[in-house]
Amino acid sequence: MLSILAHADTALYGTFSVPEVHINWLAIIGAAAAAMVIGFLWYGPLFGQQWMKLVKLTKKDTEKAWKKPTAVMAAMVFLQALIVKHFVVYVAYFYQDLGSLWVGVLTGFWLFVGIALPLVLSSNMFAGRHINLSYIEAGNQLVTLVTVGAILAVWI
Repeated sequence: MLSILAHADTALYGTFSVPEVHINWLAIIGAAAAAMVIGFLWYGPLFGQQWMKLVKLTKKDTEKAWKKPTAVMAAMVFLQALIVKHFVVYVAYFYQDLGSLWVGVLTGFWLFVGIALPLVLSSNMFAGRHINLSYIEAGNQLVTLVTVGAILAVWI
């Protein structure tokens, strides 16, 4: 059954080729590092005070719990960069007339619109959180995904 589902596109549309994804580990590490820097700046000097107020945390609360979330986020942004790389390759395969930078930016943007934004909005909306929290979190996701997409598309 799974084999049939996995190849349904071939049965419906004929031969379907999939681009091969080559992983540049240095680019993955660079994109992950960029995501960490964006997060540090976003939830630090840019919007940190407002974010802490909205989630009802103090600076002392965040300092106590700093090490564990940072390690988890480092692993998550690495995994995110690895997955975004696949999407960048697929988008580039089907939109060969776009330049590398635009492929990365558009890939990051559409991943934001289709995945990150609905998750941020639904999570905060159903938890009854202030809309400004959604703006802060969605803004971080948009900037991060567009930046990671651009880095991975250009840094082949």
